[in-house]
Amino acid sequence: MKTIRTSAPGKIVVLGEFAVLDSASAISMAINKRAIVTIKERPGDSHLLRTIGYEDGDWPFNIDERSKLSWVDSATPKNIKDLLEIFCLKFMIQSDFKYEFILDSSCFFDEKKNKKIGFGSSSALIVAMTAAFAKLFNSERSVGNLAHEIHSDFQGRLGSGIDVQTSLQGGMLVYNRNRAANSKNIELRPDLRFKIFWSGEEVITIDQLKLFSDYNAKSFRLLCDISNKLSSNWCEYDKEKLIHEMKAYVKYLEEFSVDFGLDLFGVNHKYLSEYTKNMNDAVYKPCGAGGDIGICISSSESNLNSAVCYAKSIGMDVFDLHCDQSGYLIELEN
Repeated sequence: MKTIRTSAPGKIVVLGEFAVLDSASAISMAINKRAIVTIKERPGDSHLLRTIGYEDGDWPFNIDERSKLSWVDSATPKNIKDLLEIFCLKFMIQSDFKYEFILDSSCFFDEKKNKKIGFGSSSALIVAMTAAFAKLFNSERSVGNLAHEIHSDFQGRLGSGIDVQTSLQGGMLVYNRNRAANSKNIELRPDLRFKIFWSGEEVITIDQLKLFSDYNAKSFRLLCDISNKLSSNWCEYDKEKLIHEMKAYVKYLEEFSVDFGLDLFGVNHKYLSEYTKNMNDAVYKPCGAGGDIGICISSSESNLNSAVCYAKSIGMDVFDLHCDQSGYLIELEN
């Protein structure tokens, strides 16, 4: 019986959140937390979608000759139905076989708090699904183009695509939505260390994006300018210059957050930002449009450890993550 298993990494936006929605470049990094998708033939009269992670469950369904889905269980969550329906229509699935589709995003979910962690789970899952569907159903289109299309459809055309591109490409990369096909990987700097922090809160990225509307606002233009500057010079600046410019970036990001009521520095991010403000060799910032995740970047191991201890003392979770150099992978095909 045929089986396909694929995976794709989550991401951290190192800099350029929101600015990347316009014409600014941003830097993101794939992390070693991966969504895993398995599709395999199964006996029986219906297909089965199994979800593991944010929404656990088994959801049987059928596909008609027009690739339209009918769900056996009326309680199937809407977001799950919407996602699979997009895929089935995109790939025009018609098959004499029945399949079990297993979507595992459990490493993006905190079971104790019953909350999703903002590491780009939806984009990682969509990229892994796209790779699996394209392989199994013999699509001639590229996985990259399809994944961007599907993610855009699923999110109602919101977002820049940086999370999808990071899951596709892996590593650390400079991304510009106007030049997505030319997004380039950059080297991790050996003179810098980082730790990732979680506020423990779940933030819905789409809701945050809807709060921002004025691309001509002064605070947004300043954020775009410094995002471009840092993206262009990330590997060229010495470590002191880079930390200094990142501190300026944090200042502009905070002003932008206040202007649009985004509260990016809420839930303890403000405390950590203030804690590192007077450190010459460390900087802390919230990451991405949601603001539930943050990153501390430092050239000093001792100051990074100090920030970790402080974060734990105020109730933040600390992740010992590293950059995943691989993008999407086809892990099994038989």
